[in-house]
Amino acid sequence: MKRIFIKILSVVVFSATMVSCSSDSLEPSLVQNRDFNLNPPSTVQDLSLLANGMYKRMVAVPYYGRDYIIYNECRTDNAYSNNASGRFLNVGTGTLTASAAYPTDTWTQIYRVIANANLIINSSIEGSAANDLKAQALVARALAHFDLLKLYGQHHVAGQGGMDALGVPYVKTYRDLTQLSPARNKVSEVKQFIYQDLDAALPLFGSTLDYTKINKQSAYAIKSRVGVYFGDWAIAKDAAATALGLGTATIVPQSGFVSSFSADGKQVNSVFELVQLSNDNNGINGLYQIYGATNYGDVVINTTQNFQSIYESTDVRNSAFMIGTISGYVRNIGKYTKLATNTKVIRYEEIVLNYAEALFETGDAAGALTQINRITAQRGATAYTTATKANILLERRKELAFEGFRFDDRIRNGLGTPTSPKATAAFAYGDYRLAFPIPQSEINGNPNMKQNYNY
Repeated sequence: MKRIFIKILSVVVFSATMVSCSSDSLEPSLVQNRDFNLNPPSTVQDLSLLANGMYKRMVAVPYYGRDYIIYNECRTDNAYSNNASGRFLNVGTGTLTASAAYPTDTWTQIYRVIANANLIINSSIEGSAANDLKAQALVARALAHFDLLKLYGQHHVAGQGGMDALGVPYVKTYRDLTQLSPARNKVSEVKQFIYQDLDAALPLFGSTLDYTKINKQSAYAIKSRVGVYFGDWAIAKDAAATALGLGTATIVPQSGFVSSFSADGKQVNSVFELVQLSNDNNGINGLYQIYGATNYGDVVINTTQNFQSIYESTDVRNSAFMIGTISGYVRNIGKYTKLATNTKVIRYEEIVLNYAEALFETGDAAGALTQINRITAQRGATAYTTATKANILLERRKELAFEGFRFDDRIRNGLGTPTSPKATAAFAYGDYRLAFPIPQSEINGNPNMKQNYNY
């Protein structure tokens, strides 16, 4: 990790200045020569600049701008890579190597996010505005490590120790040159640190619920997501209930479902989105082009798994505006419909589904049924008559398809990867290929770094 961390440290200021052209951006010419290694942040304006850079790094192609979402779709019963432009086939077929670009680029990019966050968190600046920015950074650091853990952690690999398995290094400092070769924390330790960061952030937030930034509602929502993943059902239930009680967001109605994914600006279900502007986006390398057939079009619906049969004919999520056949493949055409589409990191419906599952797991099946039927009532779908684990997971699959949830939902429930037209062999739960390899550059540059099993 030493080599990559030095690289991250060397580019953090450049990346932080290359922010979107929104009204709260700072003029790059005023700050482009600032070296935060030699001249640490000293004003709220500095922290705001670093926060803008943090969000810019989150929405970059290797992270939420495309790759992280596609990793969690293209090896599931939702979708696969058809290799139209040579993208994501090695992910979908479990043939990644430690020197492959995807694990290396995503590892590096997420630790870049963490670098920005740590500069904000460890600053000595005080006051309500600074506290709110520190809260955003604490949650971003927690989410970044959570995402790293899900991708590279070995807790789902047989024989590696479960929660005692190797996770990822949880990095809490930016300028400590003695920490450039950290060892991997255990999965249990990473989980503990994630909750600590989330809990430290919550009292620091201001009252504003800006959906383009992490806020108190999205912080509680992320905590509920973590709780659901780890099966910490009481935590998930309380966090989801609190998140649902904050702000004015609600389930988008059936009449506005299709347009909510193509419209610009805040929608009724917006909680936290990473902004893509018409003049500042990921271009042809974003989600729109990997799902569509205009340029790349590699990621298509896994028809061998009867995906469309999970929907009723009246369900708006299976309408011709959402799923269509283009260039011989059945495709997602309703989500990520243009270059400037925001990445919906958290939308209200996910919180409802987190709450439903947590209610069910804590013995309140009636409450869970009420929650999942809040969604079916707005999708043209028949209401469920009973709340079961299978029904809740099915509704999650229907509602959150192509948004990067399906792989985690399968693996946390003991399921591996299915077959597809390109992946002729399924990988059972426990297979080493369910975790990405640690980048070879990390192994080469950090004597304390251990490779994942069998890579």
